[in-house]
Amino acid sequence: MKKRSGFTVAEMLFAMLIVGIVSVYGLKAVLQSEKAFKYICSNVYHSLDKALYSSYHLTNLKNPFLTKDVVNGSETTLSDNERTRRLCVMLTEYINHTQANCQAAPITSISNLYNRINSPHFTAMNHVRFYISQRYPTSSNADHYYFIIFADVNGTKGPNSINYAPPRIEPDIFAFAAIDIARACPLGPLETDPRFLQTRVTYFNNDDSTERFSTVSKPYNVSKAEAWGYYKGNLSNTFYIEANPLTYNGYIQSSLRTANSDFYNNIYKNVSLTVPAGVGLKSSEYHCVEGSDIECDVIIDKYVY
Repeated sequence: MKKRSGFTVAEMLFAMLIVGIVSVYGLKAVLQSEKAFKYICSNVYHSLDKALYSSYHLTNLKNPFLTKDVVNGSETTLSDNERTRRLCVMLTEYINHTQANCQAAPITSISNLYNRINSPHFTAMNHVRFYISQRYPTSSNADHYYFIIFADVNGTKGPNSINYAPPRIEPDIFAFAAIDIARACPLGPLETDPRFLQTRVTYFNNDDSTERFSTVSKPYNVSKAEAWGYYKGNLSNTFYIEANPLTYNGYIQSSLRTANSDFYNNIYKNVSLTVPAGVGLKSSEYHCVEGSDIECDVIIDKYVY
């Protein structure tokens, strides 16, 4: 009789154990990478928002949103370069950075952005590179003015692209708006894709005056629908709450489509701005009353839970 060799039960179990351990560590690495990416996007947003607010209200730095200003004793129409320079100075006042070139001309198109990928307006200590556009709209009588700030969250590493094709392709350059209320607003995939930013609804319960937070984080187009009963996917509707930057998306989308169609087409390419089916508008869970002291709000998580 021939003796046949094979794996023993113990050997099979040991092999399965090794495969299981490798799989767990591989999955953990992927999850940690996704979590780190979300944290970077959140950190960039909060850094921009804080820098805008603080430099505008707590310093005497020159206002970048003005059309005209008094320069050397006379009223002067500000150039696009000067306004961009002023915004760069404001941001670098409160964002720790390794280098800055605030004299650089504004970013005018996505191809211009790619051509200047190694020459940002400034680079933060965490290696995020920032690029600033000119002020929009270009008219002198707009309701609000804003700049587009592009943040390359991956530093010198690739792909150095704003391209977005869910669920496969993740960009590493994201767009934010710096609004003339001295606040920041995320744009594009950051509005709708839960891989990048997380939001919660804040509300007051009818039974008491304690502020509460929704337990589940969601994309903020969904949170906006639940908190305020809308999401402005219709570009003709430019509703916004004056002091709340997260409501300015509709205004910026509509304006940007006219002011710089190249920016608009690239930032919003493959981004669905509609609220997913099944999302309840103005959720009764939160008991929000429009126009009262118990209106809901939306916050972007600073940390990923």
